[in-house]
Amino acid sequence: MMFCPACLCEKTKVNKTIKTVNTNERYRVCEDCGFTFLTIEAIKTDKYWEEYKNYTLESNSGISPRKEDERQAKMEFESL
Repeated sequence: MMFCPACLCEKTKVNKTIKTVNTNERYRVCEDCGFTFLTIEAIKTDKYWEEYKNYTLESNSGISPRKEDERQAKMEFESL
């Protein structure tokens, strides 16, 4: 939930999102007062989270992340 900094209303809408390697910039507008503002979300990645992601992928699908990437690449190639 995001609050408008001008009127403190909790009804805001995302107009545009710009994704970079380390951040997500979201341009928002308040649905009550029309005030527009920018929020920046930091994307944190480190060794622990990479290991956690790989572990959860393996335990949920039974397929290692490398094999999952190979499977997705093969499906994309076959769809061409």
